[in-house]
Amino acid sequence: MRWLGGIPLNREASKNFVDASIETYANNDNLIFAIAPEGTRASVERWKTGFYHMAKGANVPLALAYFDFATRSGGIGKMLNTTDNMDADMQAIADFYRPVTGKNPNNYNPDITGFNTATKKAS
Repeated sequence: MRWLGGIPLNREASKNFVDASIETYANNDNLIFAIAPEGTRASVERWKTGFYHMAKGANVPLALAYFDFATRSGGIGKMLNTTDNMDADMQAIADFYRPVTGKNPNNYNPDITGFNTATKKAS
């Protein structure tokens, strides 16, 4: 991905990736972040929210991309501008992905009821 201009992320060393990402957006005219969805390596109980905070802080839309392994299709299905209602935005994202079948469908948890914006800061 480096030859496409990708910037690698060391998750062990990165303690403030959300703020660094927002600053990187502010300093670049053309920048696209691609972030792997939850459940690609292991099942999760609730979604992390760093991607959302990056988009909101940088004032950029979320492009909801997908690969549906059941239909062998993929693409960018929806552009979502973040609002002041994170719970509603996250529900809209969950609703978009609910019918999509991932490579490891048992790892996907479309139930975001464990997600709580009031107590959870950026992941």
